[in-house]
Amino acid sequence: YYYLGTYRPEEMGSEDKTEFFENGFEDLPRRLPENCVEYMLFIIDSQVESRKLLSELEAIRKAATQLCDRFTRDYIWQRDVFQLQVKNDKGLVYLHGTTDYGDSVEDEWLIVFLLRELTKSFPSLWARVFDSDGEFLLVEAANVLPKWLSPEIDTNRVWMHRGRLWILPLAASSGEKRPLSITEAVSFLNTSPDALANSAFI
Repeated sequence: YYYLGTYRPEEMGSEDKTEFFENGFEDLPRRLPENCVEYMLFIIDSQVESRKLLSELEAIRKAATQLCDRFTRDYIWQRDVFQLQVKNDKGLVYLHGTTDYGDSVEDEWLIVFLLRELTKSFPSLWARVFDSDGEFLLVEAANVLPKWLSPEIDTNRVWMHRGRLWILPLAASSGEKRPLSITEAVSFLNTSPDALANSAFI
């Protein structure tokens, strides 16, 4: 089964456990609260100058608001609404949002739909979405995923672009079977977008 990146200590050997705890908490990924979905939207375009990046992101944010109003005018969100803010973190500037969907999984999939539609409208837009379980977009495709891809290394490898789902290959981590940092993922998108895997089955 695809465990969505869940930490399962019972599946680790004694050496793995020792190494895990000796490393302290620095290697632990930040965990989202239960029933929350987080999303990040990046402009990957070498032609966009840094001083114009903020205006481009603001244009996407406004388009997202209009799109949301169009499709959710009569929709009742259980807790939080879909919302985006500009974020500057680790040298990256992007749009970011987090939504607590409570018991309404429909809210989560509605957000996936809105993000997918946005990537169709903006050719340079790449979107990433995940929840407290990890890369939930891969669950339904567990039987057709590349054999090298597992919950232990899938972090920051799953993206939406031009309405399709893309996976960053092992080359993004120099062939190593390990999760990617968001900085590594964005760098690979900038330098090697043609190397990403896209499958109609997925």
